[in-house]
Amino acid sequence: MRQLNTLILLAVAVGALVSFAIFGVLMSTAATTTAHTAKGVDGIFQEVEKEMKEAHEVAQIHRIEAENKRREASHRRELGQKGLGRSTRGVHRGGSSGTFIPSEPQEPSAPKHMDGAFYPGGAEEPEQAGPSVVLPALVAGGAVFGMLAMGGVALFSLGGGGSREEEGDDPPPRADRAGYGRPMKIRDPIHKGITLDASEVEVVRSPWVQRLRNIGQTGFASLPFPGATHSRFSHSLGVMHLAGRAFDQAYRDWTFSDPGARERFRSVVRIAALAHDLGHAPFSHCTEFAMPPLADLGSTWLRPEPRRATHEDYTLAILEHTALGPTIAGAFPFTARHVAALISGDVRVGDDFFRDGGFDHRRLLSQIVSSELDVDRLDYLVRDAIYTGATYGQVDVDWLITNLTCWPADGAVGLGLDARAIYAFDDFLISRHHMFLMVYFHHESVVYEEMLKRHVQSEACTWSLPSDLDAYLQVDDIHLLMHLRASAEPWARRVIDHQPWIRILERHGSPSQADVGQEADRLRDAGLDPIVATSTGRLSRYADVGRKRRRAPSIYVVHGDRRATPLADATAVFERYADDRCISRIYVAPADLDLARKTVQRG
Repeated sequence: MRQLNTLILLAVAVGALVSFAIFGVLMSTAATTTAHTAKGVDGIFQEVEKEMKEAHEVAQIHRIEAENKRREASHRRELGQKGLGRSTRGVHRGGSSGTFIPSEPQEPSAPKHMDGAFYPGGAEEPEQAGPSVVLPALVAGGAVFGMLAMGGVALFSLGGGGSREEEGDDPPPRADRAGYGRPMKIRDPIHKGITLDASEVEVVRSPWVQRLRNIGQTGFASLPFPGATHSRFSHSLGVMHLAGRAFDQAYRDWTFSDPGARERFRSVVRIAALAHDLGHAPFSHCTEFAMPPLADLGSTWLRPEPRRATHEDYTLAILEHTALGPTIAGAFPFTARHVAALISGDVRVGDDFFRDGGFDHRRLLSQIVSSELDVDRLDYLVRDAIYTGATYGQVDVDWLITNLTCWPADGAVGLGLDARAIYAFDDFLISRHHMFLMVYFHHESVVYEEMLKRHVQSEACTWSLPSDLDAYLQVDDIHLLMHLRASAEPWARRVIDHQPWIRILERHGSPSQADVGQEADRLRDAGLDPIVATSTGRLSRYADVGRKRRRAPSIYVVHGDRRATPLADATAVFERYADDRCISRIYVAPADLDLARKTVQRG
C-alpha cells in the first residue's frame, strides 16, 4: 500500500511540473509576440524596468544562496528521491518564501548600455529579455505547485484519507506508542535472538527484573578477568530463552489432553527461568554472607527454619510480597506462586495447575529450571567462559538440548536425556567443575570477597542488606560501591582503591591435602593477622547428603529400546569426581609480606 501511495505521489508531482513547464513556454512565446507587435518606447522602458527589478531579485537570490548553502545538498537529494530532479535552470529550494535558486549561480554582469537603455546580463536584444525571465519564473511556479501537490498526496495517503482523531476515534493507547506490551526481540551475544511475547515484556519491564542490570554476574571476577562485566539481567534473559527451547524439545512428541496446557506450561517455565535470580544481592554470591535470618523476610510459602536467608529465599519473597506478583497474575493464566514452585521444591501449590492427562508435570518443569542439567548452568557456563576469556566452560548446549525428552514415571513426568548425549553431559559437568576451580575461585576474586566481608563485619560499617523488600529494590552493585567510596574504614578503602592483600601460600587437593591451618597459626603467633580462605569445588550440587539432594528428583537416561535408567547410574563421572576439591590460601598485608614469608618458611 505504501508503494502504491508513493507511485501516485510521484505521478501527480511529475504531471504538475510538466504541465506548468509547458504552460510557461506557451506564455513566454505569447509574451515575445506581444513584445514585437506592441514595440515602442514606453513598452521598452517598462520591460527595462522589469528586467532591472528581476536583476535585483537575482542579487537577493544569491544572498539567500549563501545563507542556505549548507542545506543545498540535502534538499537536492530529497527532490531527487521524489522524482523532481533538477530543472534546466536550477532547483527549487524550500526556504521561507519558496525562492527559486539557480543550480549554478553566476555573479550578475554589469548592465550593458544599448539604445539609451540598460539591459542586465549583457542582453543583445531588448525583446529577448522578457522570455528569459518569464520562462524560469513559470517553471518555478510549476515546481512550487508540484511540491504542494506532493505534500497533499502524501498527507492524504499517510493519513488514510483523513485523521482518525478528527473522525472521533480514540488515539492509539500509550502502550502502543511507546512500544510497551508488544513482542520484543533482544539481541544477545550468546543466543543471538531472544524473542519475548507481549506478556513476557511486561514482566521483563518490572523494576525487580530491571534491577538485575546492576548486579554483576560474576562478582569480583571482573578484576582478574576484565571482560567479565556482564550482568544477572543478561544471564536471566538467556536462561529464559533456553527454558523455552528445552521445553519445546522435551515435549516435542507429547500429546496434552488440554489444548491450552502446552502453552501455559511453556509460559510458566520461561517466567520461572527469568525470575530465578531476582533475589541476588550486590556482587551476586559475594555478599550472601550478609543476608538476614530467613524469618525476617516474612515468607509464608516456606517452612520457617532457623537459618540465614539465601538469594533464593529473597527471590521467593519478591514473588510473594511485591507488585511483581500481580503483574504476573495479570499477564498470564497462573500466579507468582506457580512460578515460585518451579524455583523451589519447598513451595507448595494447592491446585492442579501442573496436572494434565493424569500426570503431574511440575517435576519436569522444575528440572528445566533447577537440576543437574538445568538451563541456568547451560547459560552461565558458556556466557561466563566467553566474557572471562576462559576455555573451560565450552559446553555443547545445542546437542544437550536436542537430546532432551520426557519420561513419565509414578504419575509424574520427569526430564529425560537420550543416551547418545551422555558423553556431552559428562563434559558439561567437568567443564562446570573446572570453571569453579580456575575462574570462580581465582585468588584475586577470593581476596576481595574476604576483604569485603571484613569491612561489612567491622564495627565501623553502616551498610547491611535490608529484609524490607522496598529497600532491597534499591540495593545493587552501585549502592554498595557508593557506600565503599564514602567510607573511611580501612577494608573499604582497600576494596575501592584496588589494594588487595598479598597471597603467600596456596594449596590444592582434598580437604586434608589443602589444609593451611598450621601456617596460619604460626602467622598469628608472630603477631600477624592473616586472611585464610578455603574454596571447595564439587562436581555436583546434588550430593548424597544435603537439602538439595533430598528434594531433587532423578533425571532419566533413555536408551534406544525405550528403557530408562537414573542419570547417576548411567555415567561413571559422579564416581570419578566424588571427592571434593579444595583450594586453600593465606593472604597478608603488603607491609607484612617479608615477615610472613619468613615465618611460613621456618615451619
